[in-house]
Amino acid sequence: MAGVDLATLKELMGHSNISITMRYVHPTPEHKQEALRKLERFNVEQVFALHEKRSGSPQKSPQSELHQNGASVEVLVN
Repeated sequence: MAGVDLATLKELMGHSNISITMRYVHPTPEHKQEALRKLERFNVEQVFALHEKRSGSPQKSPQSELHQNGASVEVLVN
């Protein structure tokens, strides 16, 4: 898995529908963990951006703030 979205992969492979592409996609546990890390970073950045927008003042980066405080983050997926 090289970070290419499934719709693009479907087109590149010439598959007629996404279900055919899905037959060949087998993410490893490492790929799943990396996907969760990416979602977590995205969600943290969204929360901090919303906070900055409301407060009107720039803050430290979300990652450094979380590491300093030892906070944990819940991954929100719709």
